[in-house]
Amino acid sequence: MPSFNGSGQIATLVMALATCCYGQSHPAPNSTAPETTKVDDLPTRRVTFTAGDPVNDLKASPVVIMPMQCTGDGAIFFDMLQPPLFTQQALYAVTLKSSQRFDVSAIADLHDIQLINFFSTNKHVSVLVRATKETNPSLGDTTVRQSNYGYFVAVFSRQGNYEKSVKLAMHDVIPSHIAALTSGEYLVTGYDRANDMPRLYLVDSDGQLIRPLVLPDDLGKYVPSDDPNSAKGMMNYSRVLGSILMTAHGDEVLVWRRGGRGPILSIGANGSTREIELHVPKGLTLADVLPSDQSWIAHFQVENQADQERDPRKTSYYQFDPSDGSQTAKLLIGADSPEHVPAIIACEENGTFLSYQTDDKGQMRILSAK
Repeated sequence: MPSFNGSGQIATLVMALATCCYGQSHPAPNSTAPETTKVDDLPTRRVTFTAGDPVNDLKASPVVIMPMQCTGDGAIFFDMLQPPLFTQQALYAVTLKSSQRFDVSAIADLHDIQLINFFSTNKHVSVLVRATKETNPSLGDTTVRQSNYGYFVAVFSRQGNYEKSVKLAMHDVIPSHIAALTSGEYLVTGYDRANDMPRLYLVDSDGQLIRPLVLPDDLGKYVPSDDPNSAKGMMNYSRVLGSILMTAHGDEVLVWRRGGRGPILSIGANGSTREIELHVPKGLTLADVLPSDQSWIAHFQVENQADQERDPRKTSYYQFDPSDGSQTAKLLIGADSPEHVPAIIACEENGTFLSYQTDDKGQMRILSAK
């Protein structure tokens, strides 16, 4: 990873760290969600995992930037911070038997590249990066140096081949996360510096801004800082944007807030939106919304519990009806042996749940359950 000079790079680094890492959560205001169904009245769905063989040619990192993503062909995508310094990122798609790296150094038309976020589909992987087109970036005044940089979407094939980059034409915006709609547009979350607020944008395939999309209050609520450009101000908006996340669900993208209780903003083709309040179990907040092509499945943590006190094996998974946000089942997580019980579930695709484990040698195994 390059050294960081100037507020633009510092802000982007802070943004990346705000989304990291395993088990991290940021509080959000409580929503006025409807009363929940009693948990005792819910049917249970047993999910029993088995472990595959160690994945060849992959040395896994113990630090994974959350949340993970999956695609319908059974691949889990990992954005991992690499030891020993944990400053460089590596992006992999991992299946039961193989791994594929998406190497930002293959982006030949960009330089001094910093990976910020990515979004995977069955055909492409879109990577949000900060970079410059200059082969040798200017070493002059800090303001001049920053003007040489921009934010780009770099597109890879699923086979790991770099295809193209598109510059985001978004003035005075620091992008945070990206998602790709099946209709060809991108969704981008970002900090609007001019208005000191987080936003969600609909962007066309050429990087041109189509329009902002409205974030519901409980997703986008943000308390401005006295000095947004200070280190404290950057961490303030970075933590907010780090908790506004996007998850694939079939042909739609779900926008949600980690540490909150809903709502879920479901976005379809051409930026069509619908807002659904979740019937959240009492005393819990969202930790993750799983990529899934069927029901909505959410992972919950105990409300107001400090990060350092969280035990990932004592969290809860619930299944919801996408039409009205009502609870339909509670998931009971198990395995064919105690050592194969996963700390978290990565996703559900085609009726199969996927997760992973790593050992002290850096070997990774994919766990699966039907």
